Amino acid sequence: LILLEVGFWLHLHQNKYGKANQNSILRLSQYFCFQFLPQIILFQTMLKQSNINNENFTREVPHGPMWD
Repeated sequence: LILLEVGFWLHLHQNKYGKANQNSILRLSQYFCFQFLPQIILFQTMLKQSNINNENFTREVPHGPMWD
């Protein structure tokens, strides 16, 4: 995920200082939509699943100023 972000920003910099033609921008947006967005969705679903798994564990944790 971090590598994708770095690659994305690198691409943007190349567009700024290199030839910022319509083709590279189109390719960049396609890359962003098909590579980056599914990763985010996958990451969010993984987080939700881990939250469901941790529900039983968090019920047994005593409530105090740190947990509230």
